[in-house]
Amino acid sequence: MRRLTPRFALRFWRAGVMNRDAMKTTTKKQATSKKQTPPKPYHPAFGTIGRDVDLGIGILIAEDATGQYEILGPVATINEAIEIARRDYANRLDALEHLGDPMCPEVYKVWSRNYDGEYSIAFEIREGDAIL
Repeated sequence: MRRLTPRFALRFWRAGVMNRDAMKTTTKKQATSKKQTPPKPYHPAFGTIGRDVDLGIGILIAEDATGQYEILGPVATINEAIEIARRDYANRLDALEHLGDPMCPEVYKVWSRNYDGEYSIAFEIREGDAIL
């Protein structure tokens, strides 16, 4: 039998992490910030965003009084979020009458990216609001 010889030689310089030199420099945001501040929960334009403005990928979340939450799904506009929240609230009331004990949301929150690219609350729909 003929022995196969490799066509290229494998060389290992050092054993270790592949991206060892990746973070030797700081980014501009890290350089200006001395300490890590937690992201602000509300969007800078909270309350002034139009209902038909494209949010990119907004996320609708139902949250109850104890802080438990359920992600309802992605939304494109605040009007779409209101429509989905109305339908979800009606379905939960129907399930409460017929089936048992669903989570009763106190507030629906629409999360979208703020100017820094971080997710923040762009709109809230409360149980007592006329739109719900």
